[in-house]
Amino acid sequence: SISSTPSIVRYDDGYWASIVPENRLTIISSDIPPVRCPSTGECSLEVVELDREILSRISSILGIGVEKILMLCVSLMGICSGVTIKILVLGEPGEVVKLFSDKRGEVFRLLAETYGSP
Repeated sequence: SISSTPSIVRYDDGYWASIVPENRLTIISSDIPPVRCPSTGECSLEVVELDREILSRISSILGIGVEKILMLCVSLMGICSGVTIKILVLGEPGEVVKLFSDKRGEVFRLLAETYGSP
């Protein structure tokens, strides 16, 4: 359960992220440029846990231990598309916000290269 109030970070390019500290984790929720969802099911509203390889690559980009990444997928013009991610990170919120803010473009590029655009 999420017990803390999120901090919202708005970026100049129109994207945003919310940061929620929860026990020893920090949860980053961010909208992303739409990518094809790595889903095999119906796609009216679906949450998909991204695989270990992507988790490892995003951990490497951010330079911090990522525990789990979830992608929220919806149908955009008939294509199952990821539009939001939640990244669960071991780390202090201030450090996590700085790392994500500095590297989010690389995270977005990795998702686009891996899954393709819708």
